[in-house]
Amino acid sequence: SPIFFSLFYEGDGGKDITIEIQKPDIINIMEDSAWIPEFVINTLQDDITKYSSISVVDIQNIDRISQALARDESSIFSEDDFVEIGNFKQCKYMLISSITGKFSSYALSFKITDKETAQTIAAFNEPNCTFEDLESGKILKEAVADLFIQLDVKLTEKGKDLLLAIKNVGIDKSVEVQKLVAKANVTEDNIESLILTTQATLLDNSSKRARKAKVKSYEKVNAEGIGTDV
Repeated sequence: SPIFFSLFYEGDGGKDITIEIQKPDIINIMEDSAWIPEFVINTLQDDITKYSSISVVDIQNIDRISQALARDESSIFSEDDFVEIGNFKQCKYMLISSITGKFSSYALSFKITDKETAQTIAAFNEPNCTFEDLESGKILKEAVADLFIQLDVKLTEKGKDLLLAIKNVGIDKSVEVQKLVAKANVTEDNIESLILTTQATLLDNSSKRARKAKVKSYEKVNAEGIGTDV
């Protein structure tokens, strides 16, 4: 059998696990917080992918890709987009989530379920998450660490420290990048979207999601002929 080695996890890191991330159920989320669901899903996806060998597909972004392709066949999409759509059909498990806005906090629920049997194999719930813990990504990283334990993915001490180290500046910029990209994707102002995605790539140019979001924002601005008008 092949030998797996990672600084972040022991063993194979759950390489045989495939998960599709469903669109979260949203309750009492105000318009000025419309970016939160995508921020949550993208952060979960990136941390699961980075700290394990689990294969993850985000159905929310696949839907966006499919809708854009249907609108404009000339749109620019990478091969990765189509590979991800293909992988979506092969996922054994799905991650179902809900985000409920409360008076001064959020209730979060994440559940990984077998698609064939509907059996829950891992779950994480936080009924009273502060906005600060959500916006910083703290609760999301704690959720990933807890789900890993239930999925029998064993983090190394280094992996666990890095996953949960949200207060150490410079260690992991992904939380802020996902926030900027999520805000860019929910705004109806294409110029604002381009500004936000540019900020994301300046913060971390190694982020594939940020670079792709910036290209698509630029294409939308370019299609509007704003430069010509100016």
